[in-house]
Amino acid sequence: RSYKPSNVGSIQVNSNLGAYPNYYAVVNAGETFNPLNRLPLAATRADVGLIQNLPPGNYDLYRTCDKLFCNATDCNQAGTDGYPETAQLCTANVSVTNGVVTSAAGCAGTCP
Repeated sequence: RSYKPSNVGSIQVNSNLGAYPNYYAVVNAGETFNPLNRLPLAATRADVGLIQNLPPGNYDLYRTCDKLFCNATDCNQAGTDGYPETAQLCTANVSVTNGVVTSAAGCAGTCP
């Protein structure tokens, strides 16, 4: 296989929620994403980040949030564990084309 950067695109996620441990993930448009039982096609740990190397097509952009810290049988609402437990659809049907960076808004407000 050969990699051709001109044959893929990117999604630039724009959000101002720097204080929250958000992850952004993409799935094929129309699919439901649940971080507890499914891996996304691509993701980034950033509030303003670039999800790169996506084949041309339409994608749904989700924000996932790290809400809990669990250690054995003890779950602490105040901490985080580095794993996202909830998801919220931010932007549906984001179109990605070859060689283009598509801008998409991140979700506003607190995590679900």
